[in-house]
Amino acid sequence: MDNAPASLDFSQGAYAYTATARYGLYGNGDFLSVVLGGDALVITFTGANVDAIGGNFYNTGFDEEFQALAITIALSDGTSTTFAPTSIADSYRGFTSDVAIRSLTISNGIFSSFVTVDNLTVGTALAGPGADVPEPASLALMGAGLAGLALLRRRRTPASSAF
Repeated sequence: MDNAPASLDFSQGAYAYTATARYGLYGNGDFLSVVLGGDALVITFTGANVDAIGGNFYNTGFDEEFQALAITIALSDGTSTTFAPTSIADSYRGFTSDVAIRSLTISNGIFSSFVTVDNLTVGTALAGPGADVPEPASLALMGAGLAGLALLRRRRTPASSAF
């Protein structure tokens, strides 16, 4: 495809990003892909800091159909994962980071297969990056302990006496 754009800009509220591929990008309205098999898709974040990313990452063939082949996702924070989804529904992956994620690269190294992304969502983790989120059982245990302390304090308070 000689007229395939090498880059496209997107935004979701305060979050903006640019998708690039060395030999061009392809989109059919349902997903974003590369035009040459084996080419990598790079997404660079240009808006507000991103520390949470999610989306469907998979491979398609010449016929735009899903291919159950390995795909690698590498984030600028050093996180990298390789997996082979068995369906588009199985292709969802989500990531959070303690530092801002500046870019992600999706690749497969397979000439007859095109890396593809769909439903890409970017933002900030709700609890904040690196924040420990207590389990509900831990919160209940802590609440029971505080209630016990309050009861103990109430029992130890001497009754007021009249002089």
